[in-house]
Amino acid sequence: MKFLKRNPPDVPVDVVAGLVRTHYGLEGELTAFESERDQNPRVETPDRSFPFKVCNADEAPDVVDLQVSALKHIELVDPNLPVPCPRSPEPTHFE
Repeated sequence: MKFLKRNPPDVPVDVVAGLVRTHYGLEGELTAFESERDQNPRVETPDRSFPFKVCNADEAPDVVDLQVSALKHIELVDPNLPVPCPRSPEPTHFE
């Protein structure tokens, strides 16, 4: 049963920090959350906290899309609920 297979990503903290800086323009202290299937670091900036999700490579894209859609729906229906709000990365310009 593939859905029971646990193969969480193990991206080094410095790589995650670089991706967060490059694609979201954020810098801060990274803290790891425990997760069964994904890697979920949180970035603490002087202004606020931002959770990130490094998806499991074995996860079907439709499942990840469903998770993001559910969070967006919660934000729309009740933005005061304490759940992460998905954000798109900043445009990246390559030279």
